[in-house]
Amino acid sequence: MVIFARVVEARSFTSAARGLGTTTSAVSKRIARLEERLGVRLVERTTRRVQPTDAGVAFYERCARILAEIDDAEIAVAHLAHEPRGTLRASVPVIFGELHIAPLIADFTSRYPEVRLDLSLSDRHVSLLEEGFDMAVRISAMHDSSLVAKKLASVATVVVGSPSYLRRYGTPKTLEDLARHECIRYSLVTGQRDWRFRVRGKDVSIPVRSRVLMNHGGAIREAAIAGMGLARLPSFAVAPALRDGKLVSVLDDHALSELGVFAVYPAGKQPRPTVRAFTDFLSTKLPARLR
Repeated sequence: MVIFARVVEARSFTSAARGLGTTTSAVSKRIARLEERLGVRLVERTTRRVQPTDAGVAFYERCARILAEIDDAEIAVAHLAHEPRGTLRASVPVIFGELHIAPLIADFTSRYPEVRLDLSLSDRHVSLLEEGFDMAVRISAMHDSSLVAKKLASVATVVVGSPSYLRRYGTPKTLEDLARHECIRYSLVTGQRDWRFRVRGKDVSIPVRSRVLMNHGGAIREAAIAGMGLARLPSFAVAPALRDGKLVSVLDDHALSELGVFAVYPAGKQPRPTVRAFTDFLSTKLPARLR
């Protein structure tokens, strides 16, 4: 039932297998065996997608209710124990994970010795359900209504450029000056073609020109150091380069909108004790590290 539910939710044998930690062929065989036992076809298979039949939809609805009850039972039993236990699979951004989460892991695992932490570092916004993650840490403004988000901390952002770039193209003094500059944009923020600032207490969007887009903050930082253009990055990602003079902050008189650091997990169910423990732990540790 778990395998079938994951296939329906992911609309894919491969994605379901990845989330369950097994092979696509094993998932396909289990679904075929389930269909044979029930005497009805549950899913239609195409080269691109798996679609539940009418019988599959009806069976999934009952499976989902039963699995939710199992989750609730496990959570209730886990609450009886004094310590969270089991595997916690979490996705975190690469640089933020390296600088601010990895150094905390020893403290967390010491505090919760029954928790096995499986930490995946990626700047991509993973699909929690389809890819089998219990939670994720994201640095952004949250808009996904399918997720529950708890704010852990705030992160200041800064616009930076290399000394060589600023000597060649000049230092922007006003927000309007950005129109004359080459700006390196973060490609994983869908549809964002501008940078946001706070002007007289309100968020203002300033369009920026970009010939170079990248999906990794570290790569954007290195491109800015190489003189490819201005970059807008979280302060923690560029602090060493600013200190060493490899980058220079600009537009310091114009406040940039802060980014939120959020712990997110799927809506519609109680978070497991391991998720709650890690979220609460990060909420107590991160604000001091990000001051």
